[in-house]
Amino acid sequence: TATIAGQIALLQDIIKALPNNQQFPLPLFALSLAGIIIVICKYRRDRRQLSLGLLPLLVALSFYIFFIALIKQTNLRHLIPLTMMLGIYSGIAIDVALNKAKGFASVALKIAVTAVFIYSFYFSLSVSLNLTNDLRYSAEQWMKKTIAPGSVIEYYSYFHYLPRFPEGTVSYRVTARPFDLEKRNPDYIVLTSHYYPRFIRKLEYGEEDGRVKSTKKQQSFAESDMSQYMPKLLNGETDYELIKKFTREKTWFKQITHA
Repeated sequence: TATIAGQIALLQDIIKALPNNQQFPLPLFALSLAGIIIVICKYRRDRRQLSLGLLPLLVALSFYIFFIALIKQTNLRHLIPLTMMLGIYSGIAIDVALNKAKGFASVALKIAVTAVFIYSFYFSLSVSLNLTNDLRYSAEQWMKKTIAPGSVIEYYSYFHYLPRFPEGTVSYRVTARPFDLEKRNPDYIVLTSHYYPRFIRKLEYGEEDGRVKSTKKQQSFAESDMSQYMPKLLNGETDYELIKKFTREKTWFKQITHA
């Protein structure tokens, strides 16, 4: 919320989320804090250098104040600009530590830093692998082989949640009066789990420590015809039945479902 309690809760969420961000793990977060302290201590008597040294931190703070604090969200994608700026201080801390470490300490530090970067790279690589192994590609290939040209495809979600439909097919989106299914009589219906669950979720209300769950959209979904239609479609209470379902399989890389 926009209250003081809400802003404090938002800041707490950010502080908790940053070290839990898999592309910016706790060691890098700790190093970034150390880097900030190093810059302040090193240039505390030189205002010009101190201002330049703290510029990335000021950019991160301005992003927080003028964006995150206004939209009041802590989605991981909103943390990217913060991690980019704070990462600069991680580099400063690592540089100072490597220059001061000698002998075994230097070797141990290099191994530790390498391990942290490998760990971070693994999760960053997972993002790319999740995109290249997106189930929509599998669904697209299956539809190309199965759905004949001229077939009519009905869908309900935003198009960017869906696989590309085969050339020669006719597709349309239904957003209202879904119960006229027999009149529309499509050959296929394509659903995505990124969209239809919003019509079958239970409404959650309440406020706790300044945090309020967004219920405006939930309410609109719950009051729409889709909230009555979707359970019937999913439970097989129409003339349509499930012929193909694509689900994620376990992989060696981390599966990411958000953005």
